[in-house]
Amino acid sequence: MGVLESLPSRPLRPGELTALNRADAVDLAVSVESEGEAESLLVAVDEWVAGIVFADGRWRVVERVALDEGTERIDGLQACETAVLDTRDEAADDGRGDTVSDGTNEAADDDASAAGGDSPGK
Repeated sequence: MGVLESLPSRPLRPGELTALNRADAVDLAVSVESEGEAESLLVAVDEWVAGIVFADGRWRVVERVALDEGTERIDGLQACETAVLDTRDEAADDGRGDTVSDGTNEAADDDASAAGGDSPGK
């Protein structure tokens, strides 16, 4: 089961985010929000970093950066955080609240889902 499939169909509670961080399937999972439930995540594994947003009852990858010889993890995290914030800003500007546009990267959804490997639970 991939990372996306292992997430509940709602924002993550703080304890769930902590559990995700302790999971073998991910190296790092952090909330973009500073307080409360996590509606936007940055998730990193050995091969990639993804910016993931909860909207319209599901989690979506809005940015995915492959980590290779030319891309450091910090650069991937920064790119994904920018994409998450831009997506949130676009939704707010359109008056859609937490709704994410259909312009998300569906290929990234598939890649991150497949690359997620095992369930984040231990």
